Amino acid sequence: MEIQDLPVLPTVFHRVVHVTSDPRSSARDLTEIISKDPSLSARLLRIVNSAYYGFPSKVESLLQAIAILGFVQVRRIIMSISVFHLFSEKRSSLDRRLFWTHAIAVATMASEVAAIHSPADKESAYLAGLLHDFGLLVLDQYFKQELEDALMLCRAKRIPLVEAEMTAFGDNHAIMGGHIAKEWKFPPALVEAIQFHHNPWEAEQNIKQTQILAFANMLVIEAGHPNIRLDHIKADYSLLDPTIAGDENSRAKLIGKLEKLMERESKLLNALFAK
Repeated sequence: MEIQDLPVLPTVFHRVVHVTSDPRSSARDLTEIISKDPSLSARLLRIVNSAYYGFPSKVESLLQAIAILGFVQVRRIIMSISVFHLFSEKRSSLDRRLFWTHAIAVATMASEVAAIHSPADKESAYLAGLLHDFGLLVLDQYFKQELEDALMLCRAKRIPLVEAEMTAFGDNHAIMGGHIAKEWKFPPALVEAIQFHHNPWEAEQNIKQTQILAFANMLVIEAGHPNIRLDHIKADYSLLDPTIAGDENSRAKLIGKLEKLMERESKLLNALFAK
């Protein structure tokens, strides 16, 4: 399926990712980069000053926001702001609140799982989680009827959505998501993780990162944060490397931790959806 006029990421996005990944960078370095995009700067300050964060006094500057929230949280807010409005919500077949709750939950969980199994990949795992279902947004905007046909087939036959997509139109949202990540010049590890997050056994080069994303996605679905309401979709941990999937007890602990972390992430979600 050919995509015309794919939205482009703001230029500042990759620069923010780069500077926040460099331990030598300072808050002033990050401030200088963000300030070059006045719209992004204004959105960041509006979110930080929203009622959802509840700071006792107004945050007046980017430097102050970074000092209060820290590099990691500002990076995550910038990433979320940058991608949140790329695709139109008009006549959407998707519940966007449900979609973004799932995306941020998977990002959060992927980061936590990476901290255990591959600490150096913690922040790239967050980004992979945030973007892992972007193919669904592409379908929703450019191939709405095909998506609706696949959803109808998925529910009628009680099969996985990617299987219904392949049957309905010979492509699926994970493959599309990998294409988007490649077009946006993301590293091969992130591209492969997104493309194979429903079939991680097919990853060839970046197996651990793909397994981490697939595991995080399953945990989030089990925790009750799906991207689409499909009652028949269940997590199947037998498809994963057992060293990543762990046992029932370890998974329960991760899900419990996710619920606590989502209390914090809900502030970002509420601020993003505030009119």
